[in-house]
Amino acid sequence: MINTQIKNYSKKDIKKWKNNNINSLYVKIKNSTVTYDKLKSNNSERSESIKQMINDVLKKYTIKDVELIINLSDIPFNNIYFLGFSSTTNTNINTIPNFSFYQWDYPNSSNFFQIKQDILNANIEWEHKKDKIMWSGLNSNIIRERFNDYIKNNNFYEYNLINQYDIHKKFYTLPEHGNYKYLLDLEGVGYSGRFPYLALTGSCVILLENIDHDRDYKLYYDLEFKKDIHYIKVRYQKEDSIESIHNKIISKIQNSDCKKIGLLCKEKAINIFTLDNILLSMSNILKYYSEYYVDQDIELNKDLTYYIPMSNTIKNFIINKHK
Repeated sequence: MINTQIKNYSKKDIKKWKNNNINSLYVKIKNSTVTYDKLKSNNSERSESIKQMINDVLKKYTIKDVELIINLSDIPFNNIYFLGFSSTTNTNINTIPNFSFYQWDYPNSSNFFQIKQDILNANIEWEHKKDKIMWSGLNSNIIRERFNDYIKNNNFYEYNLINQYDIHKKFYTLPEHGNYKYLLDLEGVGYSGRFPYLALTGSCVILLENIDHDRDYKLYYDLEFKKDIHYIKVRYQKEDSIESIHNKIISKIQNSDCKKIGLLCKEKAINIFTLDNILLSMSNILKYYSEYYVDQDIELNKDLTYYIPMSNTIKNFIINKHK
């Protein structure tokens, strides 16, 4: 899961990266002590969660001196020296465990591991699950908004729009998602981040993946879970009607052993998503980067600003999102 493209990793690069326009966290590990600097970020939840994760790593593992930048945004940027929560086919970056393992405010969740235990304690058998598709998320993307409009009159769906757009709709906790046989996971501003929770329910996770290679989000555990074994995948493009996407979903459900897929996914998720494994994954990538880190004192022009190149698709998405 970790690529091997990094070359000439030095303080010179770090100084450039610190002058960027990305919500990010600067991390410096020296003599097994870590210091942080929040760069152009107003998201304290994410930065504090990542800090706690790295602090926990350093309690268990020895990491050689290294400096890093972690992109705190939902959208990955195509710069190999930025660690991110997700990547896409068109990006060449390394991914790390998501901040939501420590804290995630949107679904009113507590620590991931407490929710994991709550889901496992509920232990809802397949035969007792409702024969419906549940999906959950903020109204943060046109595909979610279109789905929301479509499924209001479709009894095969139960939706959980978590924001002010639909204040009269019942809120469903993450453990309550296990009451449904099928759980839809689809992109938001960027990656959705819900899969580790959904995977534990024993329900069949349906990953709705954008055909656009700038938006086919992959997370650090992507290679651990196999399509048609641990989840089912439905691909779509922005031109598709919601009805046509719905028909693809129904066809995929009808032609899959969804009960078996849900059980295999749950078994895998229980073993993959442990605190020890999350810290091990984070330590591996910190060690990997430290091997390429060169301790050089190089002065750069203080006015230097380093902007991360973005694809036109991502640029247009950001511009349209903030109109």
